[in-house]
Amino acid sequence: RPGPSKGRDWGAEDPVGRVERQALEAVLQHPALVIGAGFDELDGAAFTVPTHRAVHDAIRASGGLDEFTRILRSAEEHFGPGEEATAAATRRFVSQVLEAAGDYLAPAVSQLAVAPLPVADHERMRSYCRGVVAAMARVDLTRSLGQARAALQRMGEDDPGYAEAFRELMRLEQRRQNYTERD
Repeated sequence: RPGPSKGRDWGAEDPVGRVERQALEAVLQHPALVIGAGFDELDGAAFTVPTHRAVHDAIRASGGLDEFTRILRSAEEHFGPGEEATAAATRRFVSQVLEAAGDYLAPAVSQLAVAPLPVADHERMRSYCRGVVAAMARVDLTRSLGQARAALQRMGEDDPGYAEAFRELMRLEQRRQNYTERD
């Protein structure tokens, strides 16, 4: 049974697809660096490229970054804190994602897990990884805000769902404001 395309062409030409791919590469290659950067808040609808959405779903099915944190704690008990524990935990995490992905999607996960990243030194790597995951979260937030505004515009103020839709829009606006303040 054929799997996703062997090349890294899915989503590469589209800027949104590129951010999605880079965020997945960061999560699979350096999960310890992206804990708390917003990846866990993304749902499958955040990904426009079907392969990216499926990889994201496999990451979530394997337990996501919460599971990576558990694996890392276990590795640190065995190796002690440091690079060896982080590397072992990352390998185990990717293995679990591959298992969740199944045979059809495993080639895409494998590609993302080894794709060259544009930075080499650790401090810049942390900034890069967190940056692409945050960019992905911002893209998703923009999409969600647009959907919330459109839903609200379709309702009248006397509509039974109006108050809830308005609260959701305000919650999303607060998230957007929080991102703006962090930048």
